[in-house]
Amino acid sequence: MRMQCSHYWYVNSCDSPPEVFNPVNHIQTTVGDVFKLDLDPLTFVDKEDGNARHLQITLKALFNFDLEDNFWLKLDKTGLFLYGIPLNNDNVYVVSLVAMDTCQQSVVDSIRLEVKENSQTYSHEFTIYFGNDHDDSPSSFDVYKFITGLSQWLEFTDSTQMYVSNVDPELRIISWIDKSLSTDFCERSQILDTYYKMADVNGTILDEFSCYFSPFFNVTGVFVDFKDVCNMTDLLWTSTNSNTESYNDEMYLFYILIPVAVLTIVILVIIIIMLVRKCTKRNKYVMHSEKPVYLTDRQPVIFQNEYNEEETSLRPQIPIIIDNFDTGLLSSSGRSVVSPPSYIPPEHSDPPQYRLPPPYSMSSI
Repeated sequence: MRMQCSHYWYVNSCDSPPEVFNPVNHIQTTVGDVFKLDLDPLTFVDKEDGNARHLQITLKALFNFDLEDNFWLKLDKTGLFLYGIPLNNDNVYVVSLVAMDTCQQSVVDSIRLEVKENSQTYSHEFTIYFGNDHDDSPSSFDVYKFITGLSQWLEFTDSTQMYVSNVDPELRIISWIDKSLSTDFCERSQILDTYYKMADVNGTILDEFSCYFSPFFNVTGVFVDFKDVCNMTDLLWTSTNSNTESYNDEMYLFYILIPVAVLTIVILVIIIIMLVRKCTKRNKYVMHSEKPVYLTDRQPVIFQNEYNEEETSLRPQIPIIIDNFDTGLLSSSGRSVVSPPSYIPPEHSDPPQYRLPPPYSMSSI
């Protein structure tokens, strides 16, 4: 008896490419916000391969160009979600989500990205300082990894609770804010509770905190700045690396040396102005000897000590009484004649030269 064998042939058909079934279309977020979007497996559907989990998904720029390495939006192919932290205001940007099946047939879902500015004010700001053990500087990808790990360490419900306010590759710092805290009043105790999960009361970084991120991130400094509704002068910070000392020097330069220098310059300018005004007033003073002789034309100045006393010759004279007179000196009428006293004219001096009027001048008509 001959045995009959049945053969089953599995043929992968390439009749049709994948299709966009549930497109993403539009993504809107804010600068500094932690963004994460889970993609629907039914975003792409292929008749032969199935949904997006069985397709090769890539994130491209427009017209299927490759995105820059430091572009803020990333794709997790295993978890099938988009994530990232926009650090700059890119306004409107278009990316392409490409799905490819086993037959190298693909379809594109164009996504419009819109990143807006964050105008919200907050009561605090945490800053993490990193060492120079690694050549790479904080990038968008590293920031997302660190913020995700930090939210887990702080036992936040979600990393989107955090807002990244600043990333400086040169100073190697990442500043962030807990958006769950109120912006209307200062929740100082909650802010300090978060701070003390990273450092102790003496300002020393917790060993378990630094070991949690090692070796990927070498955390060397942590500080918190109270702002807006909280006291802006309060500042708690700690450091375990000399790099943070340079940042402290910059803070000292900005908040102490520069205001003192400006105040000194202002004081010097005021002193110079006062000296100039004083010299100007001194030049306007005219000495007594330099005063003009004539106030107006032909009217000399008469000083008080220049008034002449009344002439004595003009006063009434006391009569002269002669007790013993010569009887021989009698007039024809028999009365004695008394010789009058000799006349002595008063002495007059010429007026001083400065009292003389100017000479007349004849003008021809």
